[in-house]
Amino acid sequence: MTPPPSSSPPRRSTSASSTPAATSSRKASRSPISPSATTESSIWSSCGPLFARTPGSSNEIGVIQPLEEIGRICKELKVPFHTDAAQALGKIPIDVEKWNVSLMSLCGQKVYGPKGVGDLYIRRRPRIRMEP
Repeated sequence: MTPPPSSSPPRRSTSASSTPAATSSRKASRSPISPSATTESSIWSSCGPLFARTPGSSNEIGVIQPLEEIGRICKELKVPFHTDAAQALGKIPIDVEKWNVSLMSLCGQKVYGPKGVGDLYIRRRPRIRMEP
C-alpha cells in the first residue's frame, strides 16, 4: 500500500554546515590568520580596532577556557583581549597579569552581590581607550 500523495513538497533537511554561509566560513577558516602575511595585512589594517573575546568559563557545561594561552597569543599579536569572568569569579583564581587580559567583565550577582552591579577591569598599560 502506498501513502496518499501530499500537496506539499517533500522536506529537505539541511545541516548548518551545508548552508552557503557555513561553507564559505569553513573555507575561510582553513587558512591561518597572520597579521604579518602580505596578502592579509591590508585586511587587518582596514578592519579598525580589533580585540579577542572569550568567556572565562561556562557554568552550564563546566568548561574553563585556556585563558593564559589565549592571552599569550593575543599579547604576541598585539591584540587586546577581553574575557567575561563572571562565571569564574569565586570559583577559580583570577590573575589578570598571568592571563594577559586587557579587559575583564565581572558580575556582582554571581558572588551574592546586588543584581545589576558589574565591574569592568581595564589594563592601564598598554592603555585601552574607551568611549561611553
